[in-house]
Amino acid sequence: PSLLIVLALHSLPVIAADNAEQFTKFNGFELDKTELNEIISVLGKTTIHKESDAGESYTGICYYYPKQNVTVFYESGEMGGSTTLLDYKFLSGRINRFPCASIDDQGKTNFTIMGLKIGQSLKDALKTLPQQPYSVRDTTYTYWNKIPFTESDYSRTGAKQSDKPAWDDMITIEIYKDKEIVNGFSVSRVITW
Repeated sequence: PSLLIVLALHSLPVIAADNAEQFTKFNGFELDKTELNEIISVLGKTTIHKESDAGESYTGICYYYPKQNVTVFYESGEMGGSTTLLDYKFLSGRINRFPCASIDDQGKTNFTIMGLKIGQSLKDALKTLPQQPYSVRDTTYTYWNKIPFTESDYSRTGAKQSDKPAWDDMITIEIYKDKEIVNGFSVSRVITW
């Protein structure tokens, strides 16, 4: 099913979302660049949780911050080779989806990304999101960019310059709410050709 979606997107018009990329970085980690093992080496040991395989595969790690009462999930899947960070989620409360390590940072970690944060009104949260999403479904906003190939991309993929290939960059920001108050959010990124 994922392949069909990716192929279908190739024929649709692109709406640039230059500012959406700013949401892909948190605490020194960047979606589609950071490895889950790098996060573990910085934040400390935690359980690596794996489910299924192939297109439905999931690999995730999580940390609970008791002072802020926030659980953070760092996730990968097939598109990330089950090792590369493709998604992170910030959720209010202790979420027991699978065992999470606790981090006592004395409340120093700031869980705000580009003004988006847990506890703010949904109205204020929506103002922080980049303009011109490619699609909107309830409180899920998807942004699509085309990234031109570099010389090394041509060499690595064997693509022809005359075809003018580009990477499809999909960034999705989903806001979770309870009574119009943000109680969590996630940001995911998938880059395909």
